[in-house]
Amino acid sequence: MGLSAAMPNPTDRRVQSRFSGAIAKWLGQSDVKTLQPSDNLPFLRFFPFSEDESFRERFKVPVAVSTAANGISISIGEFIPVKNISAPAGTLSVRLILSVAATKLATGIPSGCQAESIDIPFNNSKIPAQVLDFSVPTEAGTIIVTAARLVYYGDKNNPLLAIEKKGFNPAGVIKAMYF
Repeated sequence: MGLSAAMPNPTDRRVQSRFSGAIAKWLGQSDVKTLQPSDNLPFLRFFPFSEDESFRERFKVPVAVSTAANGISISIGEFIPVKNISAPAGTLSVRLILSVAATKLATGIPSGCQAESIDIPFNNSKIPAQVLDFSVPTEAGTIIVTAARLVYYGDKNNPLLAIEKKGFNPAGVIKAMYF
């Protein structure tokens, strides 16, 4: 489960290998026993899950990830969809999928995950700022990865049809932290 909700193809071995490699690069910077807490893990932040344009290039809205009393909070700034989301022709709505996964680094055992989605009408209406809370453990020795994905819907014949178009499958890590 983990981050699969935010991945276009969670079984893609190439993406799995590249992501594992990014984790290995980060871990290679220090001894696991002496790792210091960090809220910006190199090699993992902004890691792309697709070869299309990045999530940040397609979703031009301020997104902030922070710790909260019960886990992780994701703040999304106010925006106007047609101005702040790059979408293919025929888009009627966009689904923003956010996923947070926590794993105990010493054992590699997942300690929690949660995914949420927001359906956004693709128009000129202002979407108010919002905060989503994710109940995942933020205890010492835990790596927490937050990822996002956009899925576009609509065409002239079927407004519920996901649009499959090269360059419009943005997904990736937006923040990685170690506690």
